[in-house]
Amino acid sequence: MERPLALVVDGDAATRTFVREVLDERGIETLAGSDGREAMELLRTRPVAVLLPAAHLFREAARVRPTVVPVVFTSESKSDEVLSQMGDTAFDVLEKPLEEERLRVVAQRAVAQHGLMEELQRLRRHTQPEGDGLLGTSQAMERLRDRIRRLAQSQ
Repeated sequence: MERPLALVVDGDAATRTFVREVLDERGIETLAGSDGREAMELLRTRPVAVLLPAAHLFREAARVRPTVVPVVFTSESKSDEVLSQMGDTAFDVLEKPLEEERLRVVAQRAVAQHGLMEELQRLRRHTQPEGDGLLGTSQAMERLRDRIRRLAQSQ
C-alpha cells in the first residue's frame, strides 16, 4: 500500500525537519517546502494528501488539488479563533511550538479525512449520469428524451 503524502510548508527549517520526522514515524511520507511557490509546484506534481502550510495557501491549494486536507500552523494561542476565521478551508490548527503527540493525532485524522474525500470523489464520478442525466434506455425513455429536446427548442 502506498504511503500517504504530506507537504509541510514553513519558513523555519527546524519546524519542517521536526514535522518530517514525526510524520515519518507514523508512516506518512513528507515533502517540505519553504515558500508558497515551491509548495504549489509540489502540489501540482505530487499526490499530496495533507497540507501543513501558512493560511494564505489553502484556497489556491484546494483549486489545484481538491481533496487535499489543510492543517494550519499558528503561533497564536487562540487556535479556536484561527480555525473559525479559516471557515471550512482548514481541517485543524496546530499551535507553535508544535506538540509531537498532537501533530501525530491531527496528521492521522487528516490522512483518514483525505481517504474519505478521495472515496467520495470516486463515488461521485461513478454515480454521475452521463449525457442528459436521465437513466434508462427503454423506448419510453428515448421518447421522453426526444420530447424534451423538442420542447427545449420552443418557448
